[in-house]
Amino acid sequence: MAQTIVDPATNGRYVGPFRPGDQSVIVYVADELDGVPVRCAASALRAGAVVGTGVRDVTIERSKLKHVEIVMGSATDGTPVRGTGGAAGAPATGSGSGGMPDTGAGGAAGTPATGAAGSGGGMSATPNGGACNVGAECVSGFCADGVCCESDCRMSCRSCALPDARGLCRPVPLGTPDPRGMCMDKGPASCQTNGLCDVAGRCADYAAGTLCAPAACSSKDEVVQARVCDGAGKCEAEVKVKCAKPSLCTSGVCS
Repeated sequence: MAQTIVDPATNGRYVGPFRPGDQSVIVYVADELDGVPVRCAASALRAGAVVGTGVRDVTIERSKLKHVEIVMGSATDGTPVRGTGGAAGAPATGSGSGGMPDTGAGGAAGTPATGAAGSGGGMSATPNGGACNVGAECVSGFCADGVCCESDCRMSCRSCALPDARGLCRPVPLGTPDPRGMCMDKGPASCQTNGLCDVAGRCADYAAGTLCAPAACSSKDEVVQARVCDGAGKCEAEVKVKCAKPSLCTSGVCS
């Protein structure tokens, strides 16, 4: 006879709110269930009414994380509704040797098991890398740079829409203008940020050797030599040179 071993509807039910898209349920089971086949049954509820159901069989393996994906079907017409198992308190029922079912996965005591579930919606959320307009459309809940992203990706010099890493928040190529507009061009005289990005995904400083101060005259017979940036956001210290007599300083040159 089948026996229910986990039933979120009566023990540990999570009532939401749920984000759009797939949901995950983690179930811990005892060591002695190693090798027991179980049936994971999930129901998605809306306003207390069942709007989707699904089942999936799995055999528990001690000390292993088992991922069980349940594709929900409409409770009335069998239309698939992709979601996660155990959402909104879906019960676990089924049978197996020993008749011991559970809601998702199995493992030793302390070993987590995750099950797919229905978010109770009927709409499939967009995976990372897919086009979006708002975060609510995405499985992750984040929409950045026109695609569903792993995070909000709001840092400077990062993008979630790079051709080789769509959906992942990664540094933009060296020398690219900051897509977030957070890297200000402070001008070469400052030797600080130039409005572009460096290779590590940070605001780049003006490169070493960039002219930050032209040669000038500090007095009629003394020249202040031209200075350049050190590559770390600073302009080199002044170096003054006396003109050999009878030369005088004119426009930063002894003549």
